[in-house]
Amino acid sequence: DICAHLGSSRGAVLGGGGHYHYPAHVWTPAGGWWVNPPNWKRNLGIAFGFLGFSLYNLMSLSVKLERRPMPPKNYIPSQGWCTNAALDDPDLETKKAGGTYIPAAERAEAAKHSHH
Repeated sequence: DICAHLGSSRGAVLGGGGHYHYPAHVWTPAGGWWVNPPNWKRNLGIAFGFLGFSLYNLMSLSVKLERRPMPPKNYIPSQGWCTNAALDDPDLETKKAGGTYIPAAERAEAAKHSHH
């Protein structure tokens, strides 16, 4: 019997034998040995709330300030939420529909021939 072999009548105790003595004067940024800080769930919630708030503000600023001095060849997903995408890219609706890029020179040439 394994319990008799280990010298226990209640059963085998596994897992390294529990907590051992450790130096009390050692400080670690992770909290030390067997740490279980009070209010860790609340603190984690506050940290994630701050992270979400920061990311929301950063994304809002990015959407407001994003400009493209040269239109991209294909549709880029960020053009879907960019406030200036329609101003910066005259072919945006064509690209959204899966159409091809038309360079400005060819577009001007086509417009010139269509007016005559």
